[in-house]
Amino acid sequence: MSCTSSIRYPVQKINDPRLSEIEVLGLNQINIKTSEGVILQDRNGRWTKSELKVDKGVVEKIIGMSLVSMIGRSGRPEVIRIKDYQNLLNNYEKLGALAGLKRRSVDAVLNMDIKVTAIEQNGVYTDKVRFSISEYAKTGKKWKLVKSTSDDKLVNFPYIHTLYSLSMVTELIWTKEGSKDLIKSWTESFVLHNFYDGRSGEKDFMVGKNTVFISDYGEGEISFNKAPMPFEEALARVSVHSVNRILPALSTSTSWETRRIDTGGDEFSVQSLEASKVEEACQRLEILENPSIQDIYNLGVCYEVVGEKAIAKAKYKEAIELDSGYDLAIEALGAAEGL
Repeated sequence: MSCTSSIRYPVQKINDPRLSEIEVLGLNQINIKTSEGVILQDRNGRWTKSELKVDKGVVEKIIGMSLVSMIGRSGRPEVIRIKDYQNLLNNYEKLGALAGLKRRSVDAVLNMDIKVTAIEQNGVYTDKVRFSISEYAKTGKKWKLVKSTSDDKLVNFPYIHTLYSLSMVTELIWTKEGSKDLIKSWTESFVLHNFYDGRSGEKDFMVGKNTVFISDYGEGEISFNKAPMPFEEALARVSVHSVNRILPALSTSTSWETRRIDTGGDEFSVQSLEASKVEEACQRLEILENPSIQDIYNLGVCYEVVGEKAIAKAKYKEAIELDSGYDLAIEALGAAEGL
């Protein structure tokens, strides 16, 4: 069985050159297309179902404010909400105060279509808890255990399992000098799982433990609290998390990628890769007479790190042809296709 280590390397994203020319970004449309919510209540096997209201306005407001705030922190581009700006101009027109007011030119606009789904399952389950009683008596200067009894009792514990998902289609449209061209569009999906168990241990069974996991492509966040997360807070967290995924799409900076190294391959080349001596590892792997599947995969990693993506993908495919269940090559090929 082979193990893995990893190597990180910089990737310069080749974004549309117009991104660097956006000085004013207009937040045009945040359309909450559908919002669905359901509550499933379990009372020791007796189930009821009710509607969980998802406030579209709250989602729109959180995402809009987060975009303006988080993009604004970078200082570029400047972000304005087009609806608010138009309302401002209308109010100035009513007051007759437009003379001398300079209208802003919006270089690009952002449109978003969002679907929100929330499912909450809560209820009570019964579990056995052992209660112990110990009696001590003082004999001389020492206390001595004289009686110890224990009794198992059935106790009801509350639990809550909530799942929030947000699917988002985003369009960035170039509008400078009267044009209307699509710069890029992309889709993102996020899931937040919130687990709350009213029992956290036999000695402290009345204190609950709350586990939160936000996932997008396998990355996530885990935290522990002593109370279930309110619905509004969960909705806010998944909304803000979605905004964090928008920011890189507007950036022209370098990003970092991570590829796993199969340590079951040639020992010298593995050590070279782990030390980031990529060219040395590549030269070694190229001269192996009978490279293993691990060596072929690691050679693909070498080529990807130095920017030869086409050769890297060919090596990953070669490894997969040898073993269709080789997860490292499958994972790396999928990631390389997406870059």
